[in-house]
Amino acid sequence: MDLARFAASLGGTVERSTFAAFGVPGTALTAAVRSGELHRVRRGCYTVRGADPVRRAEVAWQGTATCVTELDRLGLPVPPAGGLIHLTRGFHRSESGRNLSTPAHVRWHLSPMGRLQWVSPALALDESARCIGRVDQLIALDAALAKRTVTLDDVAAFDVTSRRRRDWLLALADERTQSPPETLARVALHAAKIPFEFQYSWPGTGRVDFLIGGLFVVEVDGWSYHSDDSSFGRDRARDRSTLLSGSATMRYTAWDVINRPALMVDEVWRFLRMRRAIPRPA
Repeated sequence: MDLARFAASLGGTVERSTFAAFGVPGTALTAAVRSGELHRVRRGCYTVRGADPVRRAEVAWQGTATCVTELDRLGLPVPPAGGLIHLTRGFHRSESGRNLSTPAHVRWHLSPMGRLQWVSPALALDESARCIGRVDQLIALDAALAKRTVTLDDVAAFDVTSRRRRDWLLALADERTQSPPETLARVALHAAKIPFEFQYSWPGTGRVDFLIGGLFVVEVDGWSYHSDDSSFGRDRARDRSTLLSGSATMRYTAWDVINRPALMVDEVWRFLRMRRAIPRPA
């Protein structure tokens, strides 16, 4: 039997008991390790070269991916984990034998329900409150709402996330969000008490990111700046259409929103005061 191919068919990381169930003797595993065909992660657990590190950690350390590890696996935007793999396990799991040598790159989330066979997107989002800030959690939540993998009812049932943060998430989350910079801009405008409507349908132009005070438009370009000819031209045509309808467009890049949100807020306030004499809140 080609042990490496067999292990790869089972996810890349396999316990000795599974090999034994298929009639593979211990001597064959020892020979495969010596030849480099398999690598021993810990006693009684083997992996192949290039195996998924999350799957390897789940099998080797008897946990289930959760928090930012599971959110990243689902394709949701989360901060870099710095090599950490977040797993969940029960409070009462044995800490002897093979479990004593859990590596430093595994971060445990203890569960009163014991080891879960599957962590739902909602639970992973809830658990992420332990490890990331509320804005990063909101960014992941907006993306999950857009993908329809969670609902606001799921958020209302969060119990790991504090009540205060949960209420904040419910107040600001929006399934219409198309990119993390849009979430960041929305948070900044909301915190500055700037009146706006999100994803507003502007006559003659179409949907715009923000309508500020009913007077002008703010657009936020996504992670990849609209620099190709077609996108660049389309953006300028939209800006002209908005201008001809009696308004104007302030356009910001993702870099602006991420690195200079205070400047964006200040400029939006300045232009709002130019268009309408509204005193800025203290």
